[in-house]
Amino acid sequence: MTGQRNIVGERLKLARHRHDPPWTMQDLSQAIENVTQLEISGSTIGKIEAGIRSAYDWEVAACAKALGISADWLLGLASRLRFNKAPVGIQ
Repeated sequence: MTGQRNIVGERLKLARHRHDPPWTMQDLSQAIENVTQLEISGSTIGKIEAGIRSAYDWEVAACAKALGISADWLLGLASRLRFNKAPVGIQ
């Protein structure tokens, strides 16, 4: 299909960079594991952000939860990025 965009990947990268302090892909991977007990590697996050592969629904939910943002925003259904809570600790 022509005209498709990688909305989740673009927004995921933007949210990581706007996080205070900005998170690396590995930071996000660790936070996802800490918060959800799910594993999404830093390299998988990089592939999603680059548009090499799509994100599964559970990955979108896990990323949103770890970042403290809305899954609706990651999916392009909300226009304003808001961090809902204090940053998740990375151990």
